[in-house]
Amino acid sequence: MEAILKTYRQKEIIENSDVKFINLFFLGIIVYSFGAGLSDTGYIHPIICSLIQIVGILMFVPGSFFLINFNINQLYLKVVYYVYLVYLISVVFRGFSLDFGFLKVTLFDQWFGVFIYFSPLIMLIPITEEYLRRLLQAIKLFAALFLFFVLITIPYIMVSGSHEGMRAVEYYSRTFGITSGIILITFPFHSRRTNFLSLGSMFTALMISVYHGRRGLAIYCFLILVIASIVYLKKGSFRSILVVVGMMIFSSLLTLGLDRISNSGLLANLTKRGLEDTRSNVEANFYEDMQPIDWIIGRGMSGEYYCPGIIWGDGEPSVYRSVIETDFLQMILKGGFVSLGLLMLILIPAAILGIFKSRNLFTLSCGIWILLGVINMYPSSVNTFTLNYMLIWVCVRICFSKSLRNLNNHQIMKILNPKKPKETFNQLTNV
Repeated sequence: MEAILKTYRQKEIIENSDVKFINLFFLGIIVYSFGAGLSDTGYIHPIICSLIQIVGILMFVPGSFFLINFNINQLYLKVVYYVYLVYLISVVFRGFSLDFGFLKVTLFDQWFGVFIYFSPLIMLIPITEEYLRRLLQAIKLFAALFLFFVLITIPYIMVSGSHEGMRAVEYYSRTFGITSGIILITFPFHSRRTNFLSLGSMFTALMISVYHGRRGLAIYCFLILVIASIVYLKKGSFRSILVVVGMMIFSSLLTLGLDRISNSGLLANLTKRGLEDTRSNVEANFYEDMQPIDWIIGRGMSGEYYCPGIIWGDGEPSVYRSVIETDFLQMILKGGFVSLGLLMLILIPAAILGIFKSRNLFTLSCGIWILLGVINMYPSSVNTFTLNYMLIWVCVRICFSKSLRNLNNHQIMKILNPKKPKETFNQLTNV
C-alpha cells in the first residue's frame, strides 16, 4: 500500500511554488462569498459588498488560472466533461448582454450569476495533498461564517414564515452551512474541535430549516446527519455516540423552546408546509411556456418563462421569471435536456465509482456527497456558485481517480491530517 501512496503522490502532487495559488484561490472564494453574505443581511451598503466581491474575483480568477490542468486521464470523463464545458459556454453566449444592469447581476449574484457556469472548471485543478487540506480549512471557515451570519440575522430568522427569515435560512445554510456535512461523514480524519464545529453547523441548519418549514433543506440536512450517524455508530467510540444523541436532544429542546417563545407552532408550520403544494402553479406555467426546442437546448443564461402573479424579492408580482426553484427544471430552462443529461453522465458514474469502488471512507464519502447533491436537485437549488457545488466537482475528480480510491484509510489520514495521533488509526481499520 505504501507503493500505491508513493505512486499517487508522484502523479498528483504539484510544486510547492503553486501552494500560493491554492491559497489565493480559496481565499478569493471565501472573500467573494463573504461579500455576498454581507449583502444579503441588508446591514451593509450594497456598494461596499460589491467591492468586497470584486476583491474576491480578483483573487480566485487568477488563482484558478494558474492551477487548472487540462489533462484528464480517464477517456470517458475527458470526452463527456469537455463536451459539457463547451456546451455551457454556448449557454452563456446565448444569454449574455453588455447591459450594465445585466453585468452587475451576473457578476454579483452568487446563486444565479455567470460564475455558476464556470464552477465545473474546479474539477481541472489537480487533487493534491495541500489542495485537499486547504479545501477542508475553507469548509471549516464556512461553517464558522454560517454560525456568524445566523447570529447577526437572528431577528429575521426568529420571525417564522417571514420572507426575510426564509431567505436567510435558505441562503446561509446552502452557501455556508451544509458543506460541513462532509466533515461529519468523514469524522475519523478530523480533529474533535473540527467535528464539533461541523456538528453545530449542521444541527443549526436543520433547526432553522424546520423552524421555517423549508422542506428540501430540512431533508438535505437530515440525510447528511443520518449518514454521519451511521458512520459514528459503526466505528465511533461510545463517548462519540453519546455526543451525537446529546446534540439531538439539545437541538430538539432548543427548537421547541424557540417555538414556544415565538408561539409560531413549529411542528404545525412544518406539517402545513409539508402538505402544502407551493410549486404546481409555477411548474404548470413553466411547462406551458416552454417550446419543444426549449426543452432540448434551453433559452440561454438569461432565459425566462411566463409566470404571472408570483410575489417574491421586491414584493412586486412577477410576469416573467428567470428562476424556478427546482434545480432540474432550472438547468432545463437555461440549457435544456442537453445540459442536464451531460451533467448526469458525469455525476452518476462518479457517484457509483465512489460508493462501490472505494477502499477508504474518504472517497466513499465523496461518492455519497455527489449522490446527495443529485437527489437534492429536485426540491432545491444545488447548481450555484457556492463551495457546496464546487465540492461536488472536487468529489467527481476524486471518485474518478483510481489511485485515490485504492488508498486505505491510514494513507488517507496521512494526506488529510498527518498531525493526528497515531492511535486514531486503529479506529479506521474497518470503516
